[in-house]
Amino acid sequence: MFGTGYLRTGNQTYLENAKKTWAWLESSGMRTSTGLYNDGLVFGTCLNNNGTTWTYNQGVIASGLAALAVATGNHTLFHQAEITLDGTIKHLTAPNLVLKESCDDPHANGTVCDIDQQTFKGIWTKHLQYYLTSAANADATKKYGPFLGLQSAAVLRYATNASLDIGSVWYAKNEGGSVYNVKSLPSGIAAHVAAAQYGPCR
Repeated sequence: MFGTGYLRTGNQTYLENAKKTWAWLESSGMRTSTGLYNDGLVFGTCLNNNGTTWTYNQGVIASGLAALAVATGNHTLFHQAEITLDGTIKHLTAPNLVLKESCDDPHANGTVCDIDQQTFKGIWTKHLQYYLTSAANADATKKYGPFLGLQSAAVLRYATNASLDIGSVWYAKNEGGSVYNVKSLPSGIAAHVAAAQYGPCR
């Protein structure tokens, strides 16, 4: 957020805060060997809580690093961002490579993501869209564009019902476990918007 704020306003305080934030995060131990960031710290010790790795954390960090890379000219930050994006694709997807939170379950009586968690996959796709805009790199678009197209196609195929509402589970047909509400709908739309800009059919 600070990096984007600097790019929009030229306010040096935003840039310095962005640098400090990344310096802290890089040394925090919150990124695991998978390239993914855990959800938080243990209060009192500031150590990794070894909690769930959610999609949205990865997307927000990646887009923030891209903005900081543009602001500073430090292009190694794009590489750091892509470690996390690649980790998401490898570890936070179903076998069909569609994004999947640990709480996602298409079956009735299975686990159900809470109302916040139902937004996470859409946040990730939105921030991958932001990442690609900041990177402005044809190779990055070639690398991630098809994945965005796949998410959009899955939302349409699996998550969209006959009333054109979009459910919380994207990777499989709803069998009673997907939730349809005001949070899951814009999350799915975010996947379509990102794919419209950077997907293979743009």
